[in-house]
Formats: sequence, C-alpha cells, structure tokens
Amino acid sequence: MHKSIKTKLLTFLPFVVLYFLFNYLPIEHWVGGNEIIYLSIKLGVYGLSAAALIYLKHKFHVEIEVPEKQISIWWLIPLLFVCFTHPLYATLFGDGVKLAEEIEFGVLAFDAGVDIFVSIVEDILFVDLYISLLMEVFKKHKYKRVLSIFVAAITFTVAHAYTFIYHEPLEAVVILVTVFFLIVECGYLAIYFDSALIPIIAHALFNELNFVIFDQIYDVTYSDYRYATFAALMILMAGCYLSTLYRMSTLQKYRPNFHEEVDE
Repeated sequence: MHKSIKTKLLTFLPFVVLYFLFNYLPIEHWVGGNEIIYLSIKLGVYGLSAAALIYLKHKFHVEIEVPEKQISIWWLIPLLFVCFTHPLYATLFGDGVKLAEEIEFGVLAFDAGVDIFVSIVEDILFVDLYISLLMEVFKKHKYKRVLSIFVAAITFTVAHAYTFIYHEPLEAVVILVTVFFLIVECGYLAIYFDSALIPIIAHALFNELNFVIFDQIYDVTYSDYRYATFAALMILMAGCYLSTLYRMSTLQKYRPNFHEEVDE
C-alpha cells in the first residue's frame, strides 16, 4: 500500500469510528435530555476533533489538487438557495409551521456555535481527507474526481442513517437525500476552488439555516408530501445548476506553472 494512502487511511478511520459512536450512542438520553449538558459534550468531542484534524491535515499535507483555474466565486451565489430550503418551506406552507412556544436564545446560540465545529470536522473528514484518499485509490480511473465525490457522499449518507431514529421515515429520507447532495456540492467546491474555507462555509450555512436555527425557532409538522416534494425540487434545481458549474470548471485551463508545482 502506498505510504500516503496508508497515512490518510490510518488518520481517517479513528475519527470515523468516533463520529459513528457519538451519533449512534444514546448520549442525549444518558444525560436525561439536558440540552446544555449534551451540547457541552458535543462541543468537547467535535472541538477536540476539529483541532486534531486541522493539525493532522497540515502535518501530512492533506490537500486536494486544484489544477484548473477556478471560475469566479460569484457563480456560487445561486447555490446558497438550497441552504434556505426549510425557511422557504415555512414561508410557502405556513399552515404546517408555527413559532416555537418558547425560544431559548442561549441554547440556540450554543447549538449554532457547536455546529460550526461539527461542520469543520465533517468537511475535513469526509471531503478533504476522504476524497483526497479516494482520488489516490482511483488514480488511474478516467473519472476519478466524480467517482471520489460520489463514494464520499454515499459514505456520509450511510453515516447519517441514525436520522431514522429521530425522524419520521419520509422526513428521514429527505434529510438523507439533502445530506448526499451537500457532500457532492462540498466535494465539487473542494476540488475546483483553491480554498479550504469555501466548502466549510457552504457546509456550515446549510446546517445552520436548515436545521440548527430553524429547528430551534419553529415547530414544523411534516405530515404530508409537500415537504418532500418541495425539498426534492430545491435539490433538483441546485443539482442542475451544480452540474453546469462542474462543466464550466472542467473547461478551464490549467493554472500557470501547475505542472512545475507538482514536480516540486
């Protein structure tokens, strides 16, 4: 096994095991449903994991090659609409949405802060580290980038199968589909934009707006197929736009001196 693949794999596996353990063990139940205690534990796990992954990422130079010139960042603005899926659903179908009886702004701020570390961990682990590992495994494959992105998205979706424990089947399926699309989007951003912050910001905005903030402020009833249909349409439109951006990126010329940088 190639040394770099082995290093990335040995780095990837322990954090994946920790990720599965934290999400599948009934930790929130063990602390009696106390949200502050649960969020404190979550902050400790993800805060330390984020610090460790950032350190290991720099130590082992885990980076995805970005050989082509990147398209203008302004092309990414329409992709932000998918981050507003739940707020838009609440606006259009207000009969199934109502404000929470009591909004605990302290808990909301704490949860939103913790989720930033969750986004960092998930992005470094399942996008930067995992996709760079997969691209080495599929090195000789003609479509190694696309294949790596979709394998990473499938893995991330499987890791979120615990969603069925906390949600109704229809809602869980919709969440898993959106999670799959999220990693496809972040994978594209990581491969074609020369900034580690861009996919992390996209990931964090998606989580914060669609789930963390929205779920703390609103009580939502997903009792019919309007939610599934609306979410599917949002993802379909975003997916079509993303495929257009992907095509634009693949048509870009190589960055000046890229081959010299690789040789070094």
